Amino acid sequence: MSTACCIHLASLGLGISFPPGAGVPAYAEELPGEPDAAVAAFVLLGSAPPDLSGYVTPIVQIVVRGAAGDRETAADLARAIRSALDGTDTVTWAAGTAHAVELLTVATTTSHPTNRGLDLLGRPLWSVDFRVEYLED
Repeated sequence: MSTACCIHLASLGLGISFPPGAGVPAYAEELPGEPDAAVAAFVLLGSAPPDLSGYVTPIVQIVVRGAAGDRETAADLARAIRSALDGTDTVTWAAGTAHAVELLTVATTTSHPTNRGLDLLGRPLWSVDFRVEYLED
């Protein structure tokens, strides 16, 4: 799911690249120390095992890190990600790849990105959480 999210983010024209390359690199399930500006997708708080319907609703958290002293650029990217993903229904992340996931709903859990303060190197961190729903095979 996190790899599918990174592939999808890279397809949205937000200046995010996956696999990491030109632009702000995206990472699945990790946020390496370099480069300064980076995006990471994590799957959190999976729902209870699927009921008879087979639907699961995990949380996908996207963390945006900016360069030290540049809080606003990181915040802007977090807001752009939130705007691009929130409310997208019946969408396939990573369409046409081995990582494709057909989602019924994608909805943010907060009204704005969350300011997570600074990392140990003084780089700003922002996060946006989304509840996604899909049918587990």
